[in-house]
Amino acid sequence: MADIPTPNAYTPAEIAHKIEQLGVTKANMPLHRTVILSILAGLFVSLGSIFYFVALAGWNGSYGVGQVLGGLVFNLGLALIALNGAELFTGNTLLSIAAMQRKISVGKMLRNWALVWVFNGVGAFLAVGLAFAAQHYTGGDGLVGLKILSVGATKASLPFGVVLARGILANIFVTLAVWAYTAGKSVVDKIAAMILPITGFVASGSEHSIANMFYIPYAILVKGTSIASLPGAPTQKLYALDWAHFIGNLIPATIGNILGGAICVGLVYWAAYLWNPKEAEETAQKAA
Repeated sequence: MADIPTPNAYTPAEIAHKIEQLGVTKANMPLHRTVILSILAGLFVSLGSIFYFVALAGWNGSYGVGQVLGGLVFNLGLALIALNGAELFTGNTLLSIAAMQRKISVGKMLRNWALVWVFNGVGAFLAVGLAFAAQHYTGGDGLVGLKILSVGATKASLPFGVVLARGILANIFVTLAVWAYTAGKSVVDKIAAMILPITGFVASGSEHSIANMFYIPYAILVKGTSIASLPGAPTQKLYALDWAHFIGNLIPATIGNILGGAICVGLVYWAAYLWNPKEAEETAQKAA
């Protein structure tokens, strides 16, 4: 008979062990499963982004309230990933915990990151094509398209260092959401634990490499439509909507996401709950 979940969350130490074991599972997953689930994660993040654009289309209220609203609806993407099963690059930066425990090799960790990042991008690009073909950007008499242009152009025009710092911040939020989600023992617990960190990540204007694989390419396509000539279009920033600026954003965003997830959260929690200095010293002495 299956255990009935208790209302008590897992402790931080228990979460650390669960994420360690999850990292082992992810690193040893069959190639076809990693590819399929990574494509799905790119699609799911993009669905959250589509919802975000519709929710904020034509928004003229408080900036802060608008950002929080956008963050709340963006939770759709991460909730789909968490509950339906998918492989997201930013969350998988926590494989650093399993690597530090020597349960997986650094090579396996990097292989997983590379595969998941690439196929998250495939999923995001598929979503871009589908949304563009569906003319989602014409919603609200073009207000959705104007929001797409504004978000995409703003992100693409940011300097390298700013994107790097925002990428670190983004994945501190996201991996803390993963950490909090893992504490839950029911669907309600898990979703409730995710909402505030994910909302905070979006509201802060941080840079998520996989979301940007949807935001900026979609904006590049919308730039070529009549939406770009509507009143309210970010004309001074439209120059940044090209593939060179997209790559210029993606590189620091990806690096920042790795630093934020693997080090600022993964390494810190590994040191707090799993690292045993005495055991490590004994292992080193035996090796010598």
